[in-house]
Amino acid sequence: MDSTIQSLDSLPDGSRTRNKIRACGFWDIRVFSYFFLGEYVTDPFGKHHGPIFNCLERGERGARVNILAPRGSAKTTALARNYLLHCLYYKEIYEQLEMISDNFIVLVSETMTASQARLRDLQSIVASNEHFSWLKGERAWGTKELITSNDTRIIARGREGQIRGELYKQYRPSLIICDDIDNAESVKNPDMREKNRLWFASDLEYSGDKDTNIVLIETLKHEEAIASTLRSKPGWKNLFFRAVESPQDLRHPTAEDLWERWEDLYTKGENAAAFYEKHEAKMNDGVKLLWPSRLTYLSVRKDICNKGYFPVMRELQNETRDPSQEIFDMDTAVRFDVTENGLMRDDEVLVAWKNITGATLFLDWAGAGDSKDSCYAAIATVLWEERPQATGEHPLLQYHAYLLNTWYDRCRPAEQIEQIFKQVQSVRAVMARVRNPKIITAIEQYIDTTSTIHTYVQRVFDDCRKQYNESVALQFHPRYNKKDERILTLDAPIKNGWLAFNRELPEECWREFRQYPNADFLDIPDAVQGATEIIAGRGREVKLDDMGRPRRPRAEVLRL
Repeated sequence: MDSTIQSLDSLPDGSRTRNKIRACGFWDIRVFSYFFLGEYVTDPFGKHHGPIFNCLERGERGARVNILAPRGSAKTTALARNYLLHCLYYKEIYEQLEMISDNFIVLVSETMTASQARLRDLQSIVASNEHFSWLKGERAWGTKELITSNDTRIIARGREGQIRGELYKQYRPSLIICDDIDNAESVKNPDMREKNRLWFASDLEYSGDKDTNIVLIETLKHEEAIASTLRSKPGWKNLFFRAVESPQDLRHPTAEDLWERWEDLYTKGENAAAFYEKHEAKMNDGVKLLWPSRLTYLSVRKDICNKGYFPVMRELQNETRDPSQEIFDMDTAVRFDVTENGLMRDDEVLVAWKNITGATLFLDWAGAGDSKDSCYAAIATVLWEERPQATGEHPLLQYHAYLLNTWYDRCRPAEQIEQIFKQVQSVRAVMARVRNPKIITAIEQYIDTTSTIHTYVQRVFDDCRKQYNESVALQFHPRYNKKDERILTLDAPIKNGWLAFNRELPEECWREFRQYPNADFLDIPDAVQGATEIIAGRGREVKLDDMGRPRRPRAEVLRL
């Protein structure tokens, strides 16, 4: 327990003592919480609670604070309950000290239902706690809006709900508290992420005035979620917390063998508790925790067993990626710039235009019907450089590949095929200095016993070829392995610089490669693999069986 609280706790009762506590509580919300909300303070405060309580200095205005804390760390309780009640309770003192007080507060959550739950929580405390009963107002006191006895309006809003333009008397929102506004599922969708970021930047951040404080408290759900983007946004102060302070301690630095034996007992339903009790000191030695009394190391290790390593990284460590499980080292991958003289690699090698032979465009298409579905389509445009003098077993030694561009969207098959021709026109403009470039366009071959899909695709392709006045032909390219197995074959080309990346590629491309195999979607790497596979000439002698399925080639044909 904090020393300040301990010393106050030892004081005798009396109005003078109460005034001291009240004065200390204005400056230290932990004191305020302990004495006025003691029924909710069942454990000593964690290391994160002090910084969260004091994320806004007394009287500070116009602040922007982004707080990332583990799930289950009482972050919502600290901010949306304790801090908010502190603002209401001490409103008069703020005014006496000539500080701007909060006259209009907005609570924002992922849904309106979740936000209204915060208001009901406040109503319950005011109704049951003698210290706050005087705050009950005589006017609005519902599930969408409260107006307290000291004239502060509090409203609930869901994500994307209108906040901009809201007024209370002459006041714009003075405090906006955003609590868990991202949804774990919808944040996987790039379109939804962009929509949410636009709402936050254009509506919520402009909902007040120069004196409005905005605090976002979240558990990081995606590296492109709102909370993540704010970490690098000018003007925002960031607080970042992990349940286990050192990420490497998720695997114990000195006693992992004991934890492995415990895990074996635990997952088999045997007496793991007795084993833990016997070795507890060694199994916890050296591990630094954010909130030892609540988020214990044992509870973290149980979560790893029950939920998996990566969910724990995300929910408790605020890490949307697990570097130990990622395959491709994109920090060291060779990048290149498109210049007048050719492709300038960052390993200081210039690939002159005369050495570029052609380009392959591969569509990893989605959906067989003429309608949108939940899948994404991706097109990879890869230039290739013939290197006949190179010797070695890997096919990309003779054909270095250069990922020029990627396209990624959710649309109808006809639109996907039309996009091929838009990409062809784009690559022709880049390769204007290449003499007689060879351009290959290919689509993944489906198992199609009736040829209905292939006939449809070919017809749409032929129509687009006339529309765009193009001469490219279409290849249906068979693929033999599962997606993960195919993408893994890019590991050696990336490490060795046989596959290089345009520095100007879209961020979604970098993300899918960087996070593989844990990325939400893997369509772009799969399209890149398809394009490089064609460049390397793997699959030229493929034959189909009687059912139209590609026969698996001999091992020496695959070579990877």
